[in-house]
Amino acid sequence: MHNTSSIIPTTSLKRPGSRRRGFTLVEIMITVAIIALLAAIAVPGFLRARKRSQATTILENLRIIDAAKDQYATDYVKTDVAPTAGDLAPYFKPGSALFIAAAQAGGISEITPVYSGGSTSIPDPKFDGVTYLINDLGTLPVVLLPSPNPFSDAVDENFWAPYEAFSNEAPPREPKQPPTEI
Repeated sequence: MHNTSSIIPTTSLKRPGSRRRGFTLVEIMITVAIIALLAAIAVPGFLRARKRSQATTILENLRIIDAAKDQYATDYVKTDVAPTAGDLAPYFKPGSALFIAAAQAGGISEITPVYSGGSTSIPDPKFDGVTYLINDLGTLPVVLLPSPNPFSDAVDENFWAPYEAFSNEAPPREPKQPPTEI
């Protein structure tokens, strides 16, 4: 015969007062709400920082184009011409996005690199609708931005100084001339 007193139900093996406990639905909902609130606070800041970084890249490209114009003027002893994208391409780092965009705008083939002719503007290789106007050697380059300006909420007008940024709808103004002495 079997001793029935030695058979103990498995439910009674648990110690009294030690219930297995998980998270309640309320606790999970509060955690999700806190994470959503933090994301709602952080995401606009990340987007603004990304736009500001893109605007900084465009500003750096303007500086590189300006430096290339200065080097071109020094190498060819020119002061009153408007160099083309093809003229400036050799002054950009070979293989860089700006070099490739200038070479394409200047009609330069990779097989026969003849650096002359072409457009007086360079489309930005990374940002759609952004175009750099080279201008003549005495005038700073200008950037044309898509309309509406995608960077208006991240940077102010002073950000672009000493360069200028224009919406594609607004034609560039005449370049600022220094006051003449009499």
